Amino acid sequence: MKLELDRIDLKEEYSTQFTRINCSQTRFEHFKEDVQKAIKSVGHATFYEFDRRNYNVVYPEEELAAEERAATATWESLGSVGHEPD
Repeated sequence: MKLELDRIDLKEEYSTQFTRINCSQTRFEHFKEDVQKAIKSVGHATFYEFDRRNYNVVYPEEELAAEERAATATWESLGSVGHEPD
């Protein structure tokens, strides 16, 4: 399933002309509650600017945290192979 989002899906505090968030800075918590539920259901969503030139893939916080832990574990295991500690 594919879920596409745009600025209409952002919480009001991130979508006014004075508090407009950059596309690359959008995170799960910046979206409305019903949109967050949809993101959790699908597993991720793609947030597009209205011109569709810029986009950012948004993940639920739990999934993002799991990916970060896996990346850290991989990095740590690679760091110990053939390298002296600093």
